[in-house]
Amino acid sequence: QDLAHALKTPLSVLTVEAEQAGPAQRTALRAHLGRIDQILGRQLPGAVAADPRQRSDVGAVAAALLDAMGKIHGRRGIRFDADIAGTPVFAGDRADLEEMVGNLLDNAGKWARGQVSLRVRRDNDTLRIDVIDDGPGLPADQIDRALARGTRLDERVPGSGLGLAIVRQMAEGYGGELRLEEAAP
Repeated sequence: QDLAHALKTPLSVLTVEAEQAGPAQRTALRAHLGRIDQILGRQLPGAVAADPRQRSDVGAVAAALLDAMGKIHGRRGIRFDADIAGTPVFAGDRADLEEMVGNLLDNAGKWARGQVSLRVRRDNDTLRIDVIDDGPGLPADQIDRALARGTRLDERVPGSGLGLAIVRQMAEGYGGELRLEEAAP
C-alpha cells in the first residue's frame, strides 16, 4: 500500500506529461505506465493491512482535505462544502481515510461544474461517506469500467486511472465498499 501511495502522484504527473508529448514519446510513456500499473496490480491485492483498532477523526480529515481541494480546483470556481453529522470516527488509519476521501474529492473536483459536497453519516455501525458533484454524471454502463485499474474514461481530464481502483481496494480492506451511482436526471 505504501508503494501505491508513493507512486500515485508521480504516475499522475507522467500521465499528464504523456498527453503533452509527441506521438512517439506518448506511446513509449503509456507503455511504461502500463507496466507500472501491472506491477502495482500484482502488489496491491494483499497490501491493505487495515487496523480497525485505530481511530481517526473524520471531521478533522475532511476539513484539511476540503481546504486542499479548494486550492487545487478553486481556480476553476469549484466550491467544496461538507455536511458532517455529529463527530464521526473512522475505525482505521488516518492516512488511509485521507487517501480514500482525498481521491474521491479530487475526482469529483475534476468533473464538477461548480460544486462538490461531502456528506458523512453514521448508520448504526456503518460510516457512510458520500461525495456528490454537479458534473455531467457517469452513465450506468460505464461504472464498472470507471473502477478498473488504469482506466480513464476521458483522456482530456488529467489523471492516472488509479484513484477509484485504489479507493475501492482500500474500502474493501476495511470491510466496506465503494459504490458509484448514476447521476440523477
